[in-house]
Amino acid sequence: MQRLRTDIHPEIITELKKIERDDDILDAHTGVFNKAIDVLDKVTINMNETEYKTLSAYVARYIIGFQLEYCFEKNEICYIYCEY
Repeated sequence: MQRLRTDIHPEIITELKKIERDDDILDAHTGVFNKAIDVLDKVTINMNETEYKTLSAYVARYIIGFQLEYCFEKNEICYIYCEY
């Protein structure tokens, strides 16, 4: 996670740090990450496609890691289901 924090734009990390660590983060469809995604959209507006895809992938990995950390803090076992 530390490596991702250094590769992700600071404004996005700032927004992600504001997210409360509760069960809502386990389902990205609750909208809990929407503000961070809005910031991602803002900071990538002038990036080329490769830069945009790279940063988006880093943010996605960070969010999944954030969810896994929380899950392991609450439980001994963590199951993950991802859709594409």
